[in-house]
Amino acid sequence: MSARLDKRMEEKNDAMKKTGDEVTVSEEMEKIRKENDRLGRLLLKEDVVNEGSKVATLHKEIMELKQQVIVKKVAEDDIFSMKQEIDQLRSSALAKGNFESKLDGLCTEVSRLKIQGMKDREEVEAWKGEALRPGKQEWQRRNRHSRWTATWIFAAIIREVDKWKQEYVKMKEMHRAASRETEVLKGKQVVAEGEVIKLKEQLSKVPAEESDTQRFMSGYGDHRDRGYDNRERRDRGRDGQDYREGGYERESRRCPIRCFNCDELGHYANQCTQPRRQRVSRPSSSTDSRGDRSQGKRSTSGELLESKVAEISKSVAAVCQYVEIEQQKKAMKERRKMEKKEAEERAEAEHAEAELKRKKKEEKLRRDAEKFEEVNKHLDIKVALRVGELREDVQEDVRFEIRETSNELCRTVARGKQKAIPLPGSDQESGASGSDTEEISERTRKLCISQKHKRGPGPVFEGSPPMKQPPRRTPRKVTKPAKLTERLTRAKAKRQENMPTPKKTPPSIRKKADVAGLGAVKRLRFKKKIMNDLKGLDALVLQNICRDEDITYNGKFESIFDIAVHRAQLAFGPESDEAASAEPDDVSTDVVEETTQSTEG
Repeated sequence: MSARLDKRMEEKNDAMKKTGDEVTVSEEMEKIRKENDRLGRLLLKEDVVNEGSKVATLHKEIMELKQQVIVKKVAEDDIFSMKQEIDQLRSSALAKGNFESKLDGLCTEVSRLKIQGMKDREEVEAWKGEALRPGKQEWQRRNRHSRWTATWIFAAIIREVDKWKQEYVKMKEMHRAASRETEVLKGKQVVAEGEVIKLKEQLSKVPAEESDTQRFMSGYGDHRDRGYDNRERRDRGRDGQDYREGGYERESRRCPIRCFNCDELGHYANQCTQPRRQRVSRPSSSTDSRGDRSQGKRSTSGELLESKVAEISKSVAAVCQYVEIEQQKKAMKERRKMEKKEAEERAEAEHAEAELKRKKKEEKLRRDAEKFEEVNKHLDIKVALRVGELREDVQEDVRFEIRETSNELCRTVARGKQKAIPLPGSDQESGASGSDTEEISERTRKLCISQKHKRGPGPVFEGSPPMKQPPRRTPRKVTKPAKLTERLTRAKAKRQENMPTPKKTPPSIRKKADVAGLGAVKRLRFKKKIMNDLKGLDALVLQNICRDEDITYNGKFESIFDIAVHRAQLAFGPESDEAASAEPDDVSTDVVEETTQSTEG
């Protein structure tokens, strides 16, 4: 070290002498001597230090180096984790790109929905005007149960518009969520960019620290930095003076300082800023062996670093692949979830549509049932009214037939005795016809005008109390008591003058009148039975019956009466023949009236 300082001082002296400034040269020489003395003292102190302290120092330096290696590993781990974070940020940036594309798609969908909503509003307004047009209202009232009416279409369009509105609100919410997520991703991207910048700064600092550490480690196997060897130490005393020279005069035979790394003058190899390289020549064999070992260590450390870098690159590639696989799985899962949700919505819509169809069908069946019940009710009312009218007609017909029969009997009685034409079997039927004759005569006794028709209520005048008068009745004529005379024949003769003598009706006439009355009653009963049988049949069955019996079909009720009349004619014959056979030729209503008047008198 002293030799180097001496050599440096000599070079400095030569340089100063060339300048020619003696004052500055002397000052500089003084400074250099002081520095040389200080360095000599330091070197002497280092020589006194024992080997144990050197070993302890070396152990301490080794521990410091281990700590630096640990710190370096921690830094490498941090670098690896930061690389992973960078990859994640890249993947998130890619996902962000996909998300932005999705966001653009949603924006286009929202714009399309807006246009569709405007079109739907225009269509709704058009249908509304069509529905409110005066010519359509009556048609809508007539066809209010129809499906394709303007009201139904208007309601369907309104439902569709509400559905699109809900879809638009949903898309708007998704757009807001996407915007918030985009803002969060932008913040994360800014933070990640800051982290990347910090990592780059740390990575730029790590190689400089590594070069300093390698430079420090390379100095352990090279003792040329000491600046002296055993010969120089032997020639120097404790105070650093040279025994041969006897003072602080330095040898002029020493060569200038040369760097063994770059072969340049002016600095040592441990101060060289250029990268280390393998040296060709060594000062001694010992240094060469140690230098070879240090170079081998450096080569092995470089290989280790390369292997670590390769492993890190492989791990980064594996992590990237894993992240891509996870993203694909996540996308697949999201797609399946969306498909499942769409399938559920589709199934729900189909179920709602089926439920709506079922409700419409039930409503239609209910309306049909109500309509059928209403028709049946009206039909029952009409049938009841018609049956009541029919009953009244039958009663009138029966009364008419009975009246005709009674009139016929009265005419027969008033006609007097006639020569009876005996009929075969009349004796046997006389007993049976006696009861019928008695029944008819019992009925005819009551066929007398004993009361006049009641007059209606009198007129009511406003502002006057009603007039209450007893009903006007014709008093019954009291039969006069029989005059008790001595000769009954006179009374009998007198009786013959007033009224004809009662006589017994011949069996032939009684049978003919009886048959006529009973035939009309049987005909009416037969008609009633047929109408009761036909009343529960359908219109199609009645049409078939009319077609089979050659009867014109004019409706259900008219066809029932026509069929009954037709079958009665087939069973009993025409009504005109029966009336002609039952009516006698020489009997008139005047005789019956005279008979009744005479009986009343």
